[in-house]
Amino acid sequence: RTSSSPSSTTTPRTSFSLAQNTTSSSSSSAAAAAAAKVECTNNKLDDSNRSRSSAVSWNETIRLTNHTDPTVDSSEGGDDCVFIGDCDASGRSGSSSKSSTTSRGEQQQQQGRSLVSLSRSLRSSIRSSKQRRKQYSQQHHASQGKNNNNSSTTTIDTSATADGQPSSTLPNYDFLKKEDDAKQSYGGSIRPATKWWHGVFIFSLISMLASIITLWAPYPIGARMPSATIATMPFSNGCIGLQSCICPRETICADDVLSMIFLTIARSTAWFNYPLYMLLFLSKANNLNDFLQKTALRCWINFSDFHRVHTLFGIVVGLESTCHSFFHLLRWARRKNDIQLLWTTTTGITGLIAITITPLIVLPMTVPYLKKRISFEWRKFLHYLSILWATALMFHAPQRIFWLIGVPLFIYATDKMVEIFFKTHLTESAYFQRLGESSCIISFENPPGFGKQNSAYVYLMLPWLSKYQFHAFTVFPCTKPNHSSVCIHKCGDWTTNLMNTITTPTHKPAFVVGPFLSPFSSPAMDSENLVAVASGIGVTPAISLIKQYSYTCRRLNLIWICRDPGLIEHFLHNVDFGCDGYILIYYTGKERSLVLGDGIPPNIFIFNGRPNLERTISGIIVSIAAGTCLPEHLLESVVVTQTPAKMRSKLLLEKALSIYNMDQLYEYTTKASIFYNETIEPTVGTVHYRGVLSTMRHLLGDDFQLVADQITTNFERVDADGDCLLNRIEFEEFFNLMLLGSGSIDEESVMATIKSGIHQMSTCRDLFDSNKDVAESDSEKWNDEFGLTKHLQGNGKFAAKNWKMLYCGGSRPIKDKLKDFERKFGVGLSVEKFDW
Repeated sequence: RTSSSPSSTTTPRTSFSLAQNTTSSSSSSAAAAAAAKVECTNNKLDDSNRSRSSAVSWNETIRLTNHTDPTVDSSEGGDDCVFIGDCDASGRSGSSSKSSTTSRGEQQQQQGRSLVSLSRSLRSSIRSSKQRRKQYSQQHHASQGKNNNNSSTTTIDTSATADGQPSSTLPNYDFLKKEDDAKQSYGGSIRPATKWWHGVFIFSLISMLASIITLWAPYPIGARMPSATIATMPFSNGCIGLQSCICPRETICADDVLSMIFLTIARSTAWFNYPLYMLLFLSKANNLNDFLQKTALRCWINFSDFHRVHTLFGIVVGLESTCHSFFHLLRWARRKNDIQLLWTTTTGITGLIAITITPLIVLPMTVPYLKKRISFEWRKFLHYLSILWATALMFHAPQRIFWLIGVPLFIYATDKMVEIFFKTHLTESAYFQRLGESSCIISFENPPGFGKQNSAYVYLMLPWLSKYQFHAFTVFPCTKPNHSSVCIHKCGDWTTNLMNTITTPTHKPAFVVGPFLSPFSSPAMDSENLVAVASGIGVTPAISLIKQYSYTCRRLNLIWICRDPGLIEHFLHNVDFGCDGYILIYYTGKERSLVLGDGIPPNIFIFNGRPNLERTISGIIVSIAAGTCLPEHLLESVVVTQTPAKMRSKLLLEKALSIYNMDQLYEYTTKASIFYNETIEPTVGTVHYRGVLSTMRHLLGDDFQLVADQITTNFERVDADGDCLLNRIEFEEFFNLMLLGSGSIDEESVMATIKSGIHQMSTCRDLFDSNKDVAESDSEKWNDEFGLTKHLQGNGKFAAKNWKMLYCGGSRPIKDKLKDFERKFGVGLSVEKFDW
C-alpha cells in the first residue's frame, strides 16, 4: 500500500540513495518512501528470484543525488531517504551513548513481551473470525438442505513452513465443479434470465400483424371493399385498376396499389408502437416501479431497468412515428387535394402537432452532440412536451390510442402526485462539505419514512440554487446514525454553481425525493461474488452494497479509479470497506500526492496510474477461486506494522536480501563510504562506518533511530581493529548479527506468521499490478494470463454465472473494456449511469 503524510521541513542534507528500478509511480514525499519500505512488494524469497535480482545491472539500482528537501518530488531531483544523525570525529554515531543503550534495551525487552501477547491475541482473533465465517456458511447451506461436507466454506492452509514460507500445498477444489452440488446450491435466481423487454417487441409484432389483417382482409373483418362500394363514397371515385381497395374514411383512403402500400407501412408502424406507448409512461412511474421491484414480479421483470427501457422505447417510437407521418404525407400528396387534410381535420392537426414536437422530445436526450451543448434544465423542459405529445395522440385516433395512452398517462400523473406530496422531503439543515476542487458531499438526517436505504438513489433539489432542477444521485449510509449522504462531482452548470457556492462547510435546506431502488439492487442480490468497478463518485453505489452485504457470505471486491485526491482521502478515512473483499484504488490524479493516515486495512491496495482491467479482474477471481490469497488472510500481515522496531528491522533487512544480494549491498556501501568520506583517502576492499550507516538508513527508514544502538554494537563486535572499516567477510558477519534474534519459540512463531503475511500481500499486489501490458495488441487480446477460464467453466461455486461485474461511472472506455471482459469470459455486467 502506498501512503503519504504531511510534508515536514528538515535541515538540508546530502544523502546517498539506493532505489529499486521500477516502472510504477512513486510518492513525492520522504514519508511515503519510508512507508513504501514497509510495504509488501512483489518479491519472491526463493533462490531463483535472488539470482534474477543479482542479474540486474548495478547501474540501474544505485544512483547518487543531492538531497536538499525531503518534500521535493523525485522527478525534481528529490531523494527517497533522509540522512539521519551525524558522526563524531571518531566516525561513531553521536546517538550511541552507553546510558541510552541500557534504557533502549529495557524498552525493547518490554516491547518484545508485549509483542508476544499482541501476536497471540491477533491469531486468536483471526481464528475466531474464520470459525464464525465457516459456521455462518454451514448454517446458511444447511438451511437449504445441502450436505455440509460439500457446501461448507473451505479454508486455505496458510501455515508457514520452518523457513517462514507459506505452505505450497493447496486443497483440491475439483469438488466445487461437481454438477450435483452446483445444481443444488446455485440453480436458482430471482432475476430475469433474459432481457424481459424483448417480450414487449413480440406484442408489437402481433399488433403490427393485426393492423395488416384489419387493412387487407375483406369487409367487415378488414377495410378492403369492392370498387363499386367505394365509388359511392364522396371522397373516392372507386379503385384505380383494382377490383377492391382500402378506403373506409377520408383520411385513410387508398384507391391504387402504391397508395395501399404506403398506407400499410404507415399504419403498421403506428400499431407497432402501441405497446411501447404504454410503457413509455409506465416506466417513469417511479413509485409504482419501486413497489413492484420488491414483489415476486421481479423474478420476471427487472423494474430497476425501466430507465434503460424508457430510453430504448423512446428512440424506437421516435423513428416509427417519423416513418408513420412520412408515408401518410406521401400518400396524401399523391391524391388530389388530400394534403389539405393536414390542417382541416382533427387527425391531421393532432398528427402535425405530435410529429413536430417529437424531435424536441427525443433528440436532446439521446444525441451526444446535443446533450453536451444544451443545458440539462432546457433538455428536461423539452422532454416534458411529451405530455402534450400524448394528449395530441389521444385525439389523433380516439378509437384505440385514447385508452392505450390515456390509462398509462393517468397512472403516471397519479404517481407524480404521490411523489410530490408524500415522497418529497424537506431537509432544513443538510450539511454541505467540499472534498476538493471538483467534489463535495451532502449529508442529511433521514426524513420520516425514509427508512434504511442501501443501493438506492434520490432526486435532489436545492431551492437556493435552482427551483426547477431535480438531479439523481446515489444515496449511501453516513457515518452518523440515521443519516444518509450523497456525493457530487462537478460536471455541468448546476454542479459548477454548487461548487462555487459551497466554499466552506455549511448547512443549507434541500429537498430530497425518493429513495428509489438502484439498478444495482437485483444483480447484487442474485450474485455471491461481485466485482464493482467505479470511476470518480461512482464508488457510492459500491459503498452502499458493502454496507448492505458486509454480514453475509457475499464477497464484494472494489476497483476504484479516481483522479480526485479529496474523494479518496475522505472515503478511506470515513468508510469501513470490510475485510472480505479486495479494495483496489487506482489514483490517476496529477495535481498532488495522496495524504493518508496510518491503519489502512491490509486488503486495501493503492496504486498510481490506471489499471489493466482484464488483468486486475482476472487476478481477483483467480485469487479467490484458487484460495491462494484471500482478503481475510491478509489480516495476518497487519502485525508487521505493530511489532517492535528490533523485530521489524529484521523483517526489513530480510526483505532487502530478497531484492539485492550481499555483493550488491556491499558495493553500494562501498560507494556510500567514499561519498560520505571525501576527505578520507579511499580504501580498497573495505567499507567505512558512515557507509554502513547510509545503507541501514535506507533499508530501515524511520526505524533506523530506534535500532541505532544495536547497529553500533554489532559494528563494534565485527570491527576487531577499531578503525571503523569492514572488509567483505566482516560486512556479511555484521548483517548476520543484525538478523539474529532471541531464538525464542514465540519470536520464531511471530516471525513466521509475519513472513507468511508479507508473502501473501506481495503475491496479491503482483496480481493487481497495473504496469503490465495495459495496452494489449489484437494478437494478445484473447490471451488468458492467469488461466482464468478453467476456474469459470462448469457449474461450480466459482463458475462465471456466479460472478457479476457492476459498473457505475461515466467513462466509455472503461465500460467498453468491461463489455470485452464479459464477452471473453462470460461474467455478467450491470451498469448504473445517471447520464440524463
